[in-house]
Amino acid sequence: MDEKSLTGYELSKDFFNFMYENPNIANPTSTALYFFIIEHSNRMGWKQVFRLPTSMAMDAIGIKNYKTYIKALNILIDTGFIRMVEKSKNQYSANIIALVKNTKALTKALTKASTKHMAKQVQSTVSIDKLLNLLNSKPINEVIEKLELLFNSETEQLEEIKEYSQDVFLLAEFCEKYLEKKYINSSFDTLDKLMRIDGYSVEQIKRAITFAVNDNFWQQNFLSPNKLRSKNKDGVKYIDVFLKRAENNKPTEPKITPMYR
Repeated sequence: MDEKSLTGYELSKDFFNFMYENPNIANPTSTALYFFIIEHSNRMGWKQVFRLPTSMAMDAIGIKNYKTYIKALNILIDTGFIRMVEKSKNQYSANIIALVKNTKALTKALTKASTKHMAKQVQSTVSIDKLLNLLNSKPINEVIEKLELLFNSETEQLEEIKEYSQDVFLLAEFCEKYLEKKYINSSFDTLDKLMRIDGYSVEQIKRAITFAVNDNFWQQNFLSPNKLRSKNKDGVKYIDVFLKRAENNKPTEPKITPMYR
C-alpha cells in the first residue's frame, strides 16, 4: 500500500464501514486491537511492515488469555485489515504484520445511515479520534464497554467532533461528579484552552473546581467549568481567584453529596 494513502482516518472509516455491513463479525476486542495496531504503526512513522510483539499488544488492550488475543488477531487477518508477513513462534515472540487498506469495506452503509439520521444531534456517539484517545487514557474494560455501546446503539451516525487531548476528557469526567452534564459538554474548549493556552495543569484545574463546589457561596453558583476562564470585576480569572482562596483555606475533597452523576 502506498504510504501516503495510509492514514488513521481512512483505515478507521473503512473498518467501521465493513463492520457495519458485517455485524456478525463486529467484535469489541478485535476493534480495540485494531486501533492499537493503527496507533503502533503511527508511532513508527507508518511503516508498511512492522513487528507486533504479542506481550506488548496483550498488555496494551488488557487481554490476559493468549487464545483470546489470537482469536482477535485472526479476525483482523481473515477480514483483510492486516496481513500476516511472518508468524511468531510462540506467545513470547513478535508477529510481523502489515496494515492493509481493505478494499472490501463499503461506504454506502454508513453514508446511508448518516443521511437518515442527519437531523439527530446525539452527543453520545463516538468519533474515531475520540476512540484513539480512549485507548490511551482508559482501562481497556471501559474502552470495550464504550465500543459495545457504539455497535449496539440505535444511532447509526458517526458524529464528527473536535479532537481534544485525553486530559480534557479526564477533566470532563471529573466534573461529572458535581456538575450538570449539559454544562460540561459545552466547556470542552474552555478546559482545552486552560491547559494549552493559559498553562494550567490538570491538578490546578481540579483544585479550583474542588474549591468552587465546596465553597458555601460558589457551590450554588458554579454551574460550568466555563466560569474558570471568565474574569471578575478586577480582571482576574476566576480560576486564579479559586486557586488563591483554596491555598488560603486548604479545602478538602467536597463532602457534599453530588447532585449529578
